[in-house]
Parts: sequence; structure tokens; C-alpha cells
Amino acid sequence: MQNTSPSYKKGLSIIRFLSKISSSWPLDPEENRRAMLAVFFLLTMMIFTLAFSVYHFYNRHYIIVVWDFLGFFLSLLILLYLYKKGKTDIVDWMVGSGLILFGSVTTIIGRAEISIFFWAFVLPIAFFAVVGKKKGLVLSLLYLCINIFLMIAPEQMMHSQPYFPSFIIRFSVIYIIITFATYSYEFSQKTLVTDIQQSEEKYRRSEERYRTILEKIEDGYFEVNLVGKLTFFNNATCVLFGYSPNELMGMHYKRYTDKENARKLFQTFNEVYRTGIGSRILEYEAIRKDGTKRQVEIFASLMKNSEGNVTGFRGIIRDITERRKAEEFLRQSEEKYRTILENMEEGYYEVDLSGKFTFFNDSICQITGYSREELIGMSYRQYADEENSKKVFQKLNKLYKTRGSTAGFDLQMIRKDGAKRYIEASASLTKDSWGNPIGFRGIVRDITERKQVEKGFQRTMESLQKAMGTTVKVLTASETRDPFTAGHQSRTAHLACAIAREMGLPQDKIEGIHLAGIIHDIGKLSIPADILTKPAKLTELEFSLVKGHSQSGYEMLKDVESPWPLAEIVYQHHERMNGSGYPRNLRGTEILLEARIMAVADVVEAMSSPRSYRPALGIEAALAEIRKNKGFLYDDVVADACWKLFKEKGYQLA
Repeated sequence: MQNTSPSYKKGLSIIRFLSKISSSWPLDPEENRRAMLAVFFLLTMMIFTLAFSVYHFYNRHYIIVVWDFLGFFLSLLILLYLYKKGKTDIVDWMVGSGLILFGSVTTIIGRAEISIFFWAFVLPIAFFAVVGKKKGLVLSLLYLCINIFLMIAPEQMMHSQPYFPSFIIRFSVIYIIITFATYSYEFSQKTLVTDIQQSEEKYRRSEERYRTILEKIEDGYFEVNLVGKLTFFNNATCVLFGYSPNELMGMHYKRYTDKENARKLFQTFNEVYRTGIGSRILEYEAIRKDGTKRQVEIFASLMKNSEGNVTGFRGIIRDITERRKAEEFLRQSEEKYRTILENMEEGYYEVDLSGKFTFFNDSICQITGYSREELIGMSYRQYADEENSKKVFQKLNKLYKTRGSTAGFDLQMIRKDGAKRYIEASASLTKDSWGNPIGFRGIVRDITERKQVEKGFQRTMESLQKAMGTTVKVLTASETRDPFTAGHQSRTAHLACAIAREMGLPQDKIEGIHLAGIIHDIGKLSIPADILTKPAKLTELEFSLVKGHSQSGYEMLKDVESPWPLAEIVYQHHERMNGSGYPRNLRGTEILLEARIMAVADVVEAMSSPRSYRPALGIEAALAEIRKNKGFLYDDVVADACWKLFKEKGYQLA
């Protein structure tokens, strides 16, 4: 509560008066203080000169009365000049010289101890107040020297007796003490003013820096009073709520939210006020100026004045709408994929670098027979024997060292109940945010039934091959009808398999070529024996019957179940690369690779062996034929492989 006593008002009036007169002085803090002191001492001089004039008039010192009135009007003129013009340098020297003049005249004319001691007290303070610390010290010492000289001057010069030495000493001591005390005061005031200026500059820069930070940050900063009205905020707060600074200033928090969220805000601020703890984070729904709703997060703390009284709240407000949307999307996505993982038949797993389970779905539990509690942290070594554990270790270790993408492997695992199951697993590296491996993840499926089917199929295939071998032996009995071609099919099959191995074909394909070679001339069963064994050249009609054996063989074999294209190989073994072969004039890649191999083996064996109508031509003639027509009649790669067998590896027809 403000003091309204008359003395207080009067004191304020004097200060206002002094400030008004000195307001035209420069705004520097030190000079403004000097201006007020100069005005104060000029007013003091006016008052005391009037008082001295009354005293001297009463004692009939009329000349001094005139001098006192002159001092009064001179002080008044200086005050008026200071008020109107405000030229500091002129006023400094006017006040300084005027005070020296009047003090000296008092010493010369007055010879009154009361006047002299008055100036001893007033002048040093006045000098320092008007012209500052350095100039004031010079003027004070100058006046002391002048006044001492006047005090000891002879009677003829002063028209009065000199002062006593004791008086001069007292005056000088008092004057010097006041001078240096005032100098020390002015020095401390100068230091104080400098410190204040530096503090103000530091505070200004600090305030500017923090204001810049507040305006640059993306989060909103706010201050509200105890009623809940905004008193300060940064630009981010305006952007968040969609209001201009003028609209937002003084706005109550109920204006930018609904009743339910306003109640939550009130409870939060009330709790912060009661407990004094400002680490409370609240999420609520804010309503922007355009009516759109945003999810925001607010942190509030108490705001106090210098006396420690609570004046309001300050805090940070952040728009988390997009973050909440992203979190909801991730939650739904996680829920969706978790549902997929739990419903899929295949097992999904994640293990650390040591091979211990860190995450898995229900299918893993069903495959292994262990519960979730039992399986978590379990190593693969606990459900596999030594051989299969070593196999898993080698796969995972290679994947870790090579930083490969995936690895697949089969192994036999042991369920909790002791039953052995075959599983097929895939593995890939899992990495942290820096790209360092932290474990493995993959898919596991139970392939026990498939393995059993494959074993049954293998047994069936073996039985089939045995049965087919028996059938082939029966079928090859056709060779006995022509003693010249006896062994031709078996030798051709053997050579065709050797060529296929030289070309690097897989064993499965080689087995198909062998079977096809054994029966490639099965169609000759439909040709009369007298034509097959005729010692002379065949007629066109007879040769056309012989050429029909390829198609006859195809007709015999086309309905036979086999994993290899036996019927097509038999059908195509007389086709040629340029399309000049029979029976369909196929060319190039239209001919099966197995048939191209069979064609070269058939020609080499046939030319190397005798026939009823000619003697054997020999292996050299056969190889010359193949080499001459490779790429034209015969496949380049097949012809080169055949040549290499005989010339480099010493192959001989059995």
C-alpha cells in the first residue's frame, strides 16, 4: 500500500521539480545524476544567499547585502539557462567560477566565520556535483589555495585583519577532509554507475538472447497469471492456436478448449499451485481459431516475483497431434502384424547372437512342444542333437561373418515329448540402428510329413527304375533280330552319358539320357527283319520304313510314366541342327539337349561299327564327320565334348 503522507508527497514533488529542471541534460546516468545535484546546490545557494542578506542587513553590512542579492540572481539565471538550453560545458564553468567568486568574496568582505565554514562544507560538494570527479578536484584545490591566500593577506589588501592561524588550519583541515570524502564518494558512485551500466547491458543482451531463443524454438512458451489469462508468449504459441499476438494477449485458457479439457487444465494448474512442483505434463485437446482440434502436451511451473510470491504460471506447450497419429498408426500396424504372426502356420522366431530365443509366435511353441515360459531364453542346442546343433551353428556363423541376407537349412529337432521332427528354417541378420548385428530372425516350418512323402517317393522311384530296367532289357531284345546292330543301343547310351558328364550335366539328367539311349531304337520292332538285315542298299520305300522307327518309338513310349522325357528323346534323336533331320525337321533349340547328345553318340557308334550293307568305317571317320558338320548338323558344344573324350581323355567304345 502506497504512503500518502504530506511529507512523502512533498519529497516526491521536490524530486520531480529537480528532474524537470535537469531533464534537458544528457540521458547518461552519471550526467543525469550530476544535473540533479547541480540544480540542488544552486537552489541551496539561492536560499543561503537570501538568508545571509537578511543577516547582513540586520548588522548593517549593506555592501554585502547587495553582494548576496547578486549571488541569488546569478544562481537563478544559471538555473533558467540550464532549464532552457541544457549546455553542460557552459553551465559547469558558470557554476564553478560563480561558487569560487562568491566564496572568495565572502572571505574578503565578510570575514564572518559562519559564512566561511558554510562555503567550506558546500563548495567541494558543489564542485564535484557540477563538473564531475576530476574537474571538481582541481576546482576544490584551486579554491582552497585562493581562500588561504586571502585569509593570510595583509590588512592593507583586505581592509581587515588577517585570520588567526588556528582558524586557517581548522578551515583547511575541514575543507580537505570534505574534498577527499566527496572525491571518494564520487569515485565509488562512478564505479557503481559503471557496474550498473555493465549489468544493464549484460541483462539486455541476456534478455535479447533468450527472447531470440524463445522466438526460434518450435515449441510454444507461455506465461499466464493466476486467473489463467495469457500475459506473455512466443510466436510458436500464436502459430499453434492460430491467433494473432493481439488476439491472444489476455485470452483465458477456456477460450481455446472445451469444458472437459478446461477442467483438466484447471486441476493441473491448481495442483502445481498447491504443491509447488512444476514437473507435471498434461495432454489435452486444444481448439484453434479455425475450429480444428489439436492434441497438445503442456508442462507448467510456478512463476514468482522478487518477494517470492506466486504471480502466475509459465511453461512449454507442444503440438503432438502428428506424433499421436504416428503412434496410433504404429499401434494398429503392430497389432495387425502380430495378428498375422500368431495366425500363420509357420513359426516366426527371433534369437540373439548366442542363439537364445527372444521372440516367437505360437506356432513355434506348437512345433517344439514347449510353452512360452519354457521357450524364452532357450538355445537351439537344447532341442537338437550334437550333429544338428553343429549344422545350425555353421549356418548362423557364416551368415554373421559374411553379413549375408538370408540362409536356409534343414535339421532334425527333438520335441519336448522326445519325438523327432524335421524342420526347414530360414535365417537373416537383425541389426540395431547403427547397423551392428544383434541377432537373427527367420521362419520355421515342420516338414516331417513332406520328408516322409519324399522317402516314399524315393522308394517308389527306385522300384520304378528297377521295373523300367527290366522292361528295357526285354525291349532291347529287338537287337537280336539284327546281329550287326547287337549292342548298338547300349554302346550309344554309354557314349551319350559320357558326353553329358563332360558337359557338366546333373546326374538326374544323365540317368534319363542313359535310359533313353538304351531304348532309342525301340521303334525298329515295327520294321520287318529282312529289311533290317538286308545286305544291299535299301530302296526308297524300305528306307522310308526305317525312318519311321523314331515315330514308332515315340508312339510306344508316350504314355509311359517317367520323370524324364524318354518319348521325346527317342522321337528327336534323328533331328539335325539345320532342320534336315527327320521325322519333323526340327532345328536348333527346338531339339531337346538330350536328343542332340543322343544324335552325336548314335552317329559315332553307327559309323564305328559294321553293318549288313557295309564294313565298319572306324572311329576316326566318325569323329571327322562330327567335327566337319558341328554347328551345321550337330550341336557345337556336344560335338566338342565328344571330340575331347576321344582325343584328350582316351575314351573307347565298349
